[in-house]
Amino acid sequence: MLKRQGRGRGVGRRAGRAVAEALEGRRMLTVFHVWNVNDSGAGSLRAAIESANASPGADRISISILNTFDPTVQLSTALPAITDPVHVYASIGLTLTSQSAMNGLEIAAPDVTVERLRVRGMQHGFVSTGARTRLVNCISHQNSGNGVRVLGGGSLELSNCLIDNNSLQPIDVGGDGPTANDVPDADGVANKPVLTSAQAFDNGYGTRGALVEGTFRGPADTDVRIDLYSTSAPPLYNYEYTAALQSFVVRTDAGGFASFARLPRGNLNGL
Repeated sequence: MLKRQGRGRGVGRRAGRAVAEALEGRRMLTVFHVWNVNDSGAGSLRAAIESANASPGADRISISILNTFDPTVQLSTALPAITDPVHVYASIGLTLTSQSAMNGLEIAAPDVTVERLRVRGMQHGFVSTGARTRLVNCISHQNSGNGVRVLGGGSLELSNCLIDNNSLQPIDVGGDGPTANDVPDADGVANKPVLTSAQAFDNGYGTRGALVEGTFRGPADTDVRIDLYSTSAPPLYNYEYTAALQSFVVRTDAGGFASFARLPRGNLNGL
């Protein structure tokens, strides 16, 4: 950027001089496109992940497969793990499946967001070892292992995801099976909210709903987001879910305790 420098106005004004001023460096996101359901090669998800891994810094993988109903990739070998920050977005969704025992998508980098990806018939659906993994509108079902597995200090945020009908628990933090709540929360694994009541009602005037009440114990004086889901069939585990109902934030008190009472809307089957 050029600046004009000078002093005074009017008669006797000194001529200004141009001074160059360096600007901070900027980097545009590199976008890698997926336009077919091939297992490998140009336009495949595998090629896009390999390219994004080789491109330092945050990138974007844009999946847009036209004229295909339920686009599905049949994997013959496991996809490479994501090792660099990236935002994966499938505009009309994309399903990963395989006849062999392998994980669906492995995330080994921080700050990775995956939207509208489905994993079916794999070993573990999504496996995260990276900090701040975010799954949005994703589906993980009918897998022989966990729907989502979080290992090695990874962290996970789910938003409007469906995780159901997996052989093992839907979300496994640590890969060691169910993790019991602890008070105080000292093991580094977030406690689960405890539902104390879920009662459906009908006011007789066409309004149907449910009152959901519960408690949460965790770090003191902390905002915690709680997601409510319902299921239309008895789950394999008490905390497996299918339909997203509502998300909200509660704040724990000085003792790490919070309670909530909500009237969610949506598919209330299972409540």
